[in-house]
Amino acid sequence: MCIVKGVILRKAQVKDKKGIRTLLKSSKLQTWYLDDNLDNFVVAYQREFVGCGCLCLHDGVFELRGLCVRSSFRGKGFGSKLFKFLMKKAVGKKVSQVFVRLENKKLVSFYEQFGFKTIAKSQCPIKTKMPGINVLPMKLFLKNKQ
Repeated sequence: MCIVKGVILRKAQVKDKKGIRTLLKSSKLQTWYLDDNLDNFVVAYQREFVGCGCLCLHDGVFELRGLCVRSSFRGKGFGSKLFKFLMKKAVGKKVSQVFVRLENKKLVSFYEQFGFKTIAKSQCPIKTKMPGINVLPMKLFLKNKQ
């Protein structure tokens, strides 16, 4: 658990599942991976549920999924706090690269500020299993401390 200026960031628990699912759905994000990855989710609270994010492992490749903040809390740094917390976990796991597949192209600049680069779909090792979903893949190289 981490407390950042009144925000509590912690590993998701079973009691958080409904809030995570509701938030993802309301943000038009997929929820199919939630049940199998609840242990990989992080949630943010500030007196109430604020947001969530997940660092999933797919066939040896790490992907950032479901990074989402409730609309009334957006633009206040919660997404950045969640992102940084998840990347700290990734570095602790000796992860060298993280992928994100964006369904909402408006989020490109959010991820670019942290060093993500847009890549060709053919360069993304994670393939979209949902027909009709058009994603923009991005990749981030992490610097792990030896």
